[in-house]
Amino acid sequence: MESADVIVGKLLAKIINDLSLQSGERVALLVDHLGGTPSSELSIVARASWSMH
Repeated sequence: MESADVIVGKLLAKIINDLSLQSGERVALLVDHLGGTPSSELSIVARASWSMH
């Protein structure tokens, strides 16, 4: 099983490529609770995303 950091990195890379984002562009990231993901897991994903900015 891959770590949250690895999974988030893959997801963010896909989003960045799909949107053709360039370094320095500002975006908003929504980590949503749809589907019943526990708050603790959402916090892990949000932290991993923030650490990659």
